[in-house]
Amino acid sequence: MTSYSLVVTVADDGGTGNSVTVPIRVTITAVNEGPPVFAGPYDVDISEDAAIGLSVDDVTATDVDGDVHPHGNRFYSIISGDTNNQFSINPDTGRVTVATNLDRETDSVYHLTIQVS
Repeated sequence: MTSYSLVVTVADDGGTGNSVTVPIRVTITAVNEGPPVFAGPYDVDISEDAAIGLSVDDVTATDVDGDVHPHGNRFYSIISGDTNNQFSINPDTGRVTVATNLDRETDSVYHLTIQVS
């Protein structure tokens, strides 16, 4: 956050010499300059005997606000395609991992929709 300090003095032009001085502080607050953008699309092959906890992929997104600005913070979540909760995602890093045993005969393809906010 950037701030500026200034002093304003107002004087009576009537020759009385009356004046008042007031300090003013102006603070410039940041705004969200744009939505995050994914680096993908992502296409991953994984074996049905993948161990629970195995890293499937790291999804990444960039934000014009940068990494150090509060509007640049990114939070990842799986919002659809994981009806049996077989995958999990680290909300801070975007790492997708296997959460439960996979069974190709039950589901041979997953289309996960990941949101970053």
